[in-house]
Formats: sequence, C-alpha cells, structure tokens
Amino acid sequence: MGQLLKQLSKHVASDDDSVSERFSTALKKRNYVMHEFFLVRNSDFKTLEGRMRMLAELTSIEQILDSSRITINATRIAMCRTLKIEDEWD
Repeated sequence: MGQLLKQLSKHVASDDDSVSERFSTALKKRNYVMHEFFLVRNSDFKTLEGRMRMLAELTSIEQILDSSRITINATRIAMCRTLKIEDEWD
C-alpha cells in the first residue's frame, strides 16, 4: 500500500488535504496492523473482553482502510477516463 500511495502521489495532485491525510492515516494503520497490532494485543486474546476490544479496533481500522480504497479506486477510474485508457476493472 505504501508503494501504491507513493506512485499515485507522483502522478495525481489534489487540492483536498483530507485525501492525503486519509492516505497517510490509512498507511499508518495498515503498518500498525501488519507489524505491531498482534504483538501489542497479545494478552487480549486471553479474555472475551480483550478479544471484543481487538475486534472493535480492527473494525475501526478497516473503515479507515476502506475509505482510502474507495478514494484510490475513484482516482483510478478518473485517470483511466482522462487518459482514455481501457479500464479492465470497470
């Protein structure tokens, strides 16, 4: 995801600061889940309450990542239309 965002930012500019903020937050959350979440939350596996907290946190992170995915997908569609490139996913 990090490489995708870096490449995308080379070719697409946005006047909306919330977009780059959304991508930055999503990248941080993604990295957190991949590299730290389960190590930090290891003891939460032992109780039902801990597992429920983990699920709530993961659901929150999922919403952030999904918001970025939607924005990236919309950007892909707009770029394909602007550049008149056939969009195999459309």
